Amino acid sequence: MLTPLDETLMHQAPTTFDHAVTSDHRFFDRWACGVQHRELSVIYGIANYKNTDTCDGFLCVQRGGRQHNLRLSRPLRPDFDMAVGPLRVEIVEPLRSHRLVVERTDASPLHCDLTWSGTLPAHEEAPHFKRSAGRAVQDYCRLDQLGTASGWVGIGDDRVEVHDWFAWRDHSWGVRPGMGGADPVTGQPGAAGAHRPPGSLFIWIALRAGDLAGQFQTQIGGDGRAESVDGHLIPDTDEPSTSLGIAEVLHDITFVGGHTAFSHARLQVRTDDGRTWDVDATPLRPPWDFSGAGYSGGWHDGQGLGVPRGAAVEADEYDTSAPADVGLADGSVRQHWHRETDVSLVVDGPTGRGLTGDGHLTIIARPPVPPASSPGG
Repeated sequence: MLTPLDETLMHQAPTTFDHAVTSDHRFFDRWACGVQHRELSVIYGIANYKNTDTCDGFLCVQRGGRQHNLRLSRPLRPDFDMAVGPLRVEIVEPLRSHRLVVERTDASPLHCDLTWSGTLPAHEEAPHFKRSAGRAVQDYCRLDQLGTASGWVGIGDDRVEVHDWFAWRDHSWGVRPGMGGADPVTGQPGAAGAHRPPGSLFIWIALRAGDLAGQFQTQIGGDGRAESVDGHLIPDTDEPSTSLGIAEVLHDITFVGGHTAFSHARLQVRTDDGRTWDVDATPLRPPWDFSGAGYSGGWHDGQGLGVPRGAAVEADEYDTSAPADVGLADGSVRQHWHRETDVSLVVDGPTGRGLTGDGHLTIIARPPVPPASSPGG
């Protein structure tokens, strides 16, 4: 079908914009954004899954040891607007500013009106590509951006004003596991990971401290060796062109009582000009449980993101007051592997000065966790 995008001169394939070039059911195109402060934090997002004809979105608010979740889904066609149920995103200026509006409904106490403004240019990550047993298990791109947000967030009748709070966002598109339902089964039984040591560690952070900002990530295998490193640091945010590539990320993480939640993380980063930067991160509050946003099978049907559900709304509340355990709405308790954390930072650069700031830190640890690699380890 034709959409307004087909009026542009931006086609890259002999098909209309409502189609993906690949027939892989996992093809996705998704925003994920965050706004954080000492008082409360917000994560939200919206996504299209062209090959499952699904649009879904979420809004989650964490405050006072409680995580309030709203998940939304609808059929994608024929409406390609960035809207699902009471949630809509308006592009104010491409790659610079957007507005999130979530209307209050009987289904959920959450509602908001936030304007997200980029304070730095969007940064394109290196492509993410991986094969297993001859099949591309992931093939996607992502952009990252830092900014601020203003407006307000409501939990029931309690409304909190937001004034230039630290904000981050990413926009990723392509194919990756866990999208649109179960992954296809390929390869021989028991072959996956047979030649790799168990355990892994993934670190991703977006940060700003004084006039330093950036985003970087690393994937570490069970043998302790870095399988990938990517990202950039901007030493002077008044001059974004000073952006430096990341050559190495060393880590020393203090986990909570043997769990995968952490109480402190020290990351030593070497940029491609040979300088090193020490990033000390302390959680502002216990980590998010991203299944509340629908990730990792987080919908009530256990099927996760991008699955056709018709017009669907789910709302629930988690107890996140403990550093590792998450109390679910049904009274059960669990520990989840996909945990991301809002952090306060101190960054010591080559000049030795300590810069304070904020960040959003993802640490995904699969036991046995690779040992610390930093000098402090």
